[in-house]
Amino acid sequence: MIELLLAEAAFCVPAAERAPVAVVDEFVSAYNAHDLGRMRQVVTADASMGSPDKRTSGQEVLARYESVVFVRYPEVRIEVEDRLAADDIVAQMESVEGLWEPTRGLTIYRVNGGCIVEMGISQ
Repeated sequence: MIELLLAEAAFCVPAAERAPVAVVDEFVSAYNAHDLGRMRQVVTADASMGSPDKRTSGQEVLARYESVVFVRYPEVRIEVEDRLAADDIVAQMESVEGLWEPTRGLTIYRVNGGCIVEMGISQ
């Protein structure tokens, strides 16, 4: 139980006003470096993340990145192809390299108080 509380404490807590684009850029940079500590700094533990038919929390998604994605695919990285930003929404066409085959899709991030609170992926 204490370990879970400590893990949750390491996640972003909405407070600071940072530009949504800067927050998403930090997430992508941290993802590409496989730096879970930096990723937690910009994602809330209860962020709604995933595809439309399968949503889960930021804490669960980042744990999966750490234990599965970054282990199985050490070269995985996100390349931003195009971006549209308005208010608290950043929509990006992204390609993911380093998986069994490259994938391309739209990722929509919603940022509140300097934290990613929602991330939706469609391919």
